[in-house]
Amino acid sequence: MKPADCPIFQTHYDERSAARLDPAFQPLDIRHNLGGKYYEFGVMREMLEPGRVGAPAWGIVSWKFELKTAVEAGTFAAFARQHIDEADVVFINPFIMWHALALNVWEQGEAAHPGIVQLAGGLTGVGSLAGVLMKHDSFAYCNYFVARRAFWERFVGFVVERFVAPLESRAEGDPLAAQAHAHAGHRGSNASYIPFVIERLFSTFLSLYPEIRRIAYRPPIDVYRRKFGDEAGAILFGIAAAKERIAAPNDPAHRAWMELRQTFLRCYGNLAALDDPQA
Repeated sequence: MKPADCPIFQTHYDERSAARLDPAFQPLDIRHNLGGKYYEFGVMREMLEPGRVGAPAWGIVSWKFELKTAVEAGTFAAFARQHIDEADVVFINPFIMWHALALNVWEQGEAAHPGIVQLAGGLTGVGSLAGVLMKHDSFAYCNYFVARRAFWERFVGFVVERFVAPLESRAEGDPLAAQAHAHAGHRGSNASYIPFVIERLFSTFLSLYPEIRRIAYRPPIDVYRRKFGDEAGAILFGIAAAKERIAAPNDPAHRAWMELRQTFLRCYGNLAALDDPQA
């Protein structure tokens, strides 16, 4: 698909973020949205308004794209436009260490933001969030994907129906609402739990609806080595491949993967911050 038929917008909101914009993407100033409690999900909703985007497909990515993914912007832009004709959504997972080591985005989220699984489950009504196996074709976070309009409409509608509306309907003082607005404990940020729930609903949406045609960018081993060093990167690449071989809970492949991840965490647990570098 031509760039004009599939623009990829890169958000920015100040001089520092604007300085990191990549020419492979189209700048999108979101300063007007900074006060919104739903963060960049508010931008996603705006892009669906009549007249905002005339193309059949588009993407929205973070100004930290290359910092987080360790993949060149032009590489992903070309990949997305090459494959969007045959898919509803094309995405890239910026956190490759946690794909390799966590069963799903919620297990990782619970470690980073304690209580997030109970909060998300209570508001969305989606049960067993932490028990779902997410492989390459579903493990990701929102704001790193390109999709057709129909997918955008369906995904945004899902988030509004399952999370935004239930949250807004809660009375003042409701325990779940209070937790949603509490500080999530993310380093270098005063954000509430809200954006951390929303970013994980992308993978949940893909897991709930397997009929959605999706294509994930699979980073080569060089990306793992770039983020974590030659030795640890190569081991993580192997653990990610082992996870893909799991066919059912507690099968031999699952048990082997569990052993590999525990060994890695014992030996290289101090590398976790490298998967989410700060600007």
